[in-house]
Amino acid sequence: MGHPVLRFHWQFTDHEYLQVKHMQETFRALVAEMGGEVYAPMPTREDGYGIAPGGVIIHELGGARMGLTRKPRS
Repeated sequence: MGHPVLRFHWQFTDHEYLQVKHMQETFRALVAEMGGEVYAPMPTREDGYGIAPGGVIIHELGGARMGLTRKPRS
């Protein structure tokens, strides 16, 4: 019969899109304040404000613990 497999169904909400919009605006303001110039136009809501498709660059459904594993001192 095989092994059961989890399936996740999700989508970005206005909350995530507003976070990405804020990030874009903040980064652009920082670049301008430092004397730089952003050549790419500000992404629109229709473009998701530049957010990558799900699963490409972020952990939408969890994360991974990373770090050094240390042996206990003797």
